[in-house]
Amino acid sequence: MSKRLFLVIFVLVFNFLFTVSAFAMSGDEFLERCQYDNINKIKEALASGVDFDVNDRHYKKDLVRAVALNADPAVSIEIIKIGLLDINDKDWQDKNLLMNAVSINEKNTLIRIQELIKAGIDVNTKNQYDETALMFAAINNENPEVIAALIKAGADVNAIVRDGETALIHSIKLGNTPLTVIKELIKSGADVNAQGKGGATALMFATLHNEKPEIVTTLLQAGADVNKKNRIGATALIIAARTNNHPQVINELLNAGADVNAKDEKGETALSWAVFNTINPNLITKLVKSGAEINEKNQAGETPLIRGTKNNSNGYTTIIELIQAGADVNIKDPDGETALMFASRSNKHPQVIAELLKAGADVNAKNEKGETPLIYGASNRKNPTVIKDLLTAGADVNAKSRYGATALSVAQEWNNIQAIAVLTNAGAK
Repeated sequence: MSKRLFLVIFVLVFNFLFTVSAFAMSGDEFLERCQYDNINKIKEALASGVDFDVNDRHYKKDLVRAVALNADPAVSIEIIKIGLLDINDKDWQDKNLLMNAVSINEKNTLIRIQELIKAGIDVNTKNQYDETALMFAAINNENPEVIAALIKAGADVNAIVRDGETALIHSIKLGNTPLTVIKELIKSGADVNAQGKGGATALMFATLHNEKPEIVTTLLQAGADVNKKNRIGATALIIAARTNNHPQVINELLNAGADVNAKDEKGETALSWAVFNTINPNLITKLVKSGAEINEKNQAGETPLIRGTKNNSNGYTTIIELIQAGADVNIKDPDGETALMFASRSNKHPQVIAELLKAGADVNAKNEKGETPLIYGASNRKNPTVIKDLLTAGADVNAKSRYGATALSVAQEWNNIQAIAVLTNAGAK
């Protein structure tokens, strides 16, 4: 072959390749087509030439996400048949096509997953957090048929993620999963007593801030252990008393046999937490009527009443309800402090002071330091009415602590002008 002929052929081939490259669709354009167009247009693009490396694993991750977002379920299957993707390839979030399908939650989800299952996708593949398609379906999809289809195809209903949570726990923990989906998981064999991170069960999460008592009912009917404890010793009832003001949730737990006097690792009961954290006085009454030990002490030696007056941040109605239910108003903690002392010091709610005095609280009781409720109250400038109420009830205006402090000296130390005037008028020296 002459040099001239070789040069002509080289130029023609170069021009052809340059022309194809110049008019080939870019990889990004093809991804956009895979996300929004039908399969025929995608095939047309491939026939015309697309500038991407079919073996580029990074590009494949983008392609998985693109076809997963396409409204036509057939696109994913056709892309796999063409050979651009393997059935179990994953995107940048380590999610395969099945995980993506159940997460998107659109009207064609069931058809999409059925096609993927038929094509042989692994229903138990896990991402980097050990999450499966079933877990994504449980928290993102509102169609129980999707759950049923996955489990029928062999999805492990009790598979766990890294923190030990199952699909059932995962779905209830997030709080927005429809009851129909939860029932489908249970119907399919979900372990209602499985424990996740910290030993928490599905029932515990169902009582946590949850205003859907029907979920609690469903779990209990399915055999959830109402008295199971997590790693800090809390039961579902204790958790509910700490965080949930929905009366029906408490009722469901009590009716199912919840131990009303169970204690967590700090010795706190449901009643103790209810007084400490809630603003619902009816809950106090319900627990007491159900057999709660009203004067039970925690490991710190505090009764629910002492704990409530010590905290005294959630209103006063629960404390008053506890007093009226028969709480011993003169029990002391290990430091010799009574509920009246704590109530006098916080000085937020004079109604509590009045109720304690009415119930027989010792107005001149002393703690280990020899301090009285009046000395406690003198340090607080919020409400001089408390000082007056204590004096009216017979408080010794000149009582001294072991260190010689009186109510007047404390009021002077704190520059409590109003208290100084009231105490002086009462004969303080």
